[in-house]
Amino acid sequence: MDRTAFTIGKAASASGVPVKTIRYYEEIGLIPKARRSNGAARTGGNRTYDGDSVGRLKFIRSARLLGLSLDDIRVLVRIAQDKGCPSKDPAYRATLLQHLQATEERMKHLSSLRATLRDLLARSSDAMHGTCVTTGCGCMSPTTSASVADVSRRGNTKGET
Repeated sequence: MDRTAFTIGKAASASGVPVKTIRYYEEIGLIPKARRSNGAARTGGNRTYDGDSVGRLKFIRSARLLGLSLDDIRVLVRIAQDKGCPSKDPAYRATLLQHLQATEERMKHLSSLRATLRDLLARSSDAMHGTCVTTGCGCMSPTTSASVADVSRRGNTKGET
């Protein structure tokens, strides 16, 4: 166990994780509660993190950069706590495989979306006439293989329609 003490600012610098995010990860249990410089867990004093916590923050940051969810990261962190490097556990491989499949599906969607946007931009503005939004202008009607419903169904990541 690494006993090097890091303030929250130094832990942020060393891990590349913002201070606010470190506090959040601590709050949701992805990293252990920080010690306080006065020795008490919650009675004031600066938060101090050991090298293991900074290592975990680096691991979490790398996983977030890969687009893994906090739930997936929680599973991998738990495996790492119990068994060491999570790469030897079948759940690690299953998690990454599932994420890879979801990423490939998003890439297909984005490729289709790109083709639709290019098609819309390539159309002559003379060919699009009518009253926009209300009566069939066509300026937002895709003619490529991606239909509006298909784009809306797969691309809606924020609950918009």
